[in-house]
Amino acid sequence: MYRILLFSLLLIAFSACQNGQRKETDCKTLPQAMLRPDMQGITEHKFEVKGIDSEEFVRFANGKSLTILQSGCEKIRQEFRFELKENPTTDDATYWTDQAILNLAALAVLDPQLMPLGNWVMMIRAQKDDIRLAETKALEGGFYTKIDRITSNDRVFLIITLSNFSI
Repeated sequence: MYRILLFSLLLIAFSACQNGQRKETDCKTLPQAMLRPDMQGITEHKFEVKGIDSEEFVRFANGKSLTILQSGCEKIRQEFRFELKENPTTDDATYWTDQAILNLAALAVLDPQLMPLGNWVMMIRAQKDDIRLAETKALEGGFYTKIDRITSNDRVFLIITLSNFSI
């Protein structure tokens, strides 16, 4: 199952590198967008590639926005920055982990190609009680996550980082 999850993550983020040396500079394929403008509920979509990194911006019909930062080739890091409409003031890690689970689960059902996010949801849910804000948490199968938030007077971001290496 974990091999399938890793393979799916790699397909979503980037096509696999071709060189056996597995250096980040050996990537043969550019990053690909995770989302598409024609997906249900998406009202705005922008995607920009910068070498082996990419930035994707999406606005949803419900007013939420999401920026996805992807980097790497063999060592893949994906950061999901959800701008929330509500303004929670809590620092409770359980609250923010629940928000991460809800938001990733909502993405997973947008398209069959995003179903691997459902595996991340299950792994995060299984470790929910041990997740601390802004701390890397090892999950099963050599995967890692970090959940954090940025709050200001007028904006709140939920930040979820997923990777296949310690972040």
